[in-house]
Amino acid sequence: MPSDAEWSELEDYVSSQDTFLCNNNSTYIAKALAATTGWTSYSSTCAVGYNQSSNDATGFGALPVGFYGMYINNGYHNSGASACFWSATENSSFAAWYRSLDYDDANLNRSSYNISIEYSVRCLRD
Repeated sequence: MPSDAEWSELEDYVSSQDTFLCNNNSTYIAKALAATTGWTSYSSTCAVGYNQSSNDATGFGALPVGFYGMYINNGYHNSGASACFWSATENSSFAAWYRSLDYDDANLNRSSYNISIEYSVRCLRD
């Protein structure tokens, strides 16, 4: 599983490549990482849910599977709306850093959350 620093390295690389940007904005890289199907539709040009056939320029193919929250109504949430990926880097004894893509956003977002939530993991070859 990639560390937070390795996620940042991916983010820095993608944001440095003009072909992966939306509207030439270096923070608008979510479409380049998102899968071409399965996202909730959205009308903003650079959002992941807009014209999904133009997503996935990088081949990363993040699927919008949402997450499972044992303490959030004990079920699956945000299917079709988000893709959340854990990093291997803890932020505290009960939280870790993760990255997320959302159907209505153009950014790859970074945050930390309680590790009891079940986000996806992306394997990384050393």
